[in-house]
Amino acid sequence: FGTFDAVSECSRLRYAFITLDWEEEQISLLLGQYWHPLAPEDQFPRTIDFNGGAPIAIALRSPQAKLTKRWCDTEFMVALTAEHDNPSNGPKDPSPIYSRNSLTPGIDSHIRQYFGDNLIAAAVAYKRLTPQLSTINNYKTTESTYGLVAMGYARFIHNEFTLNSTLAYIENANNPYFFGGYAVATRNSMTGCETYTPIKDVAWWVDMLYKNRCLTGGLFAGVIKDLGSKKPLFENPDTNKPILYMLPTSDNIDYVWRVAPRVIWDAKPMQFCFELEITGAAYGATRDFQTGKVLNARNVTDCRFLAAIYYYFLMFN
Repeated sequence: FGTFDAVSECSRLRYAFITLDWEEEQISLLLGQYWHPLAPEDQFPRTIDFNGGAPIAIALRSPQAKLTKRWCDTEFMVALTAEHDNPSNGPKDPSPIYSRNSLTPGIDSHIRQYFGDNLIAAAVAYKRLTPQLSTINNYKTTESTYGLVAMGYARFIHNEFTLNSTLAYIENANNPYFFGGYAVATRNSMTGCETYTPIKDVAWWVDMLYKNRCLTGGLFAGVIKDLGSKKPLFENPDTNKPILYMLPTSDNIDYVWRVAPRVIWDAKPMQFCFELEITGAAYGATRDFQTGKVLNARNVTDCRFLAAIYYYFLMFN
């Protein structure tokens, strides 16, 4: 369960947190590693594949301090987050150092309105990165790049039917479970000092399931679209290409779409799960230097079948 092949057999830290509750005030405080606030556990796509809908749906965990206050059916949450096992990319490859250099934690805020089991919510988030503290010409620099996220999501439950959906506008979504990031906008030829511009994306997904006794049917569908950069891109004179700090496999992707139906047979204490995952990605040759958009993208479709068997048991009474 490591995050890449070299550590695939190593243990992986998923949850390590404590929660403090003040029941009379309806306040709770979570400290430690848990699902990132932009990936609420009760809003997570229930796919069979471990990707959880990524890179269309946000799926990552992070160290955090999260404060939640509830008034009747209204809930407000604010959180400070850090990068650890899902770091942003930069001049020295993916590393948490760019977030640490900025001296600014990620800031997330949600407001959620409940209607019985149903839910409608909105969220905003801010992230700041400082890619380098000294340039290739040994000049001091503190230039940073930022990213904003605006997200709305909802849940609808009726009898045995459940629907979850999310719409998100994302800047600088630079981690191993998403595609996006930032690029060099300008570079001073004498000092080597750089300015940066975030890459923008918009994503939408829906996850549905219907349970009928021992059988559960579900469907995940979604799309994410690259919107280019906020400022023109710098052209690297050595390569005649822009300098992008993104995942190497996503720096020329225009959009990704996915349709994934699934069936689960519940034969307690075991579950037999089957999922057909159809994913398309539009790859382009390069990006436009003025808009940062991917040019001449062509769609490539992948289809794979997944089967999983789960055995549930209680370790402690």
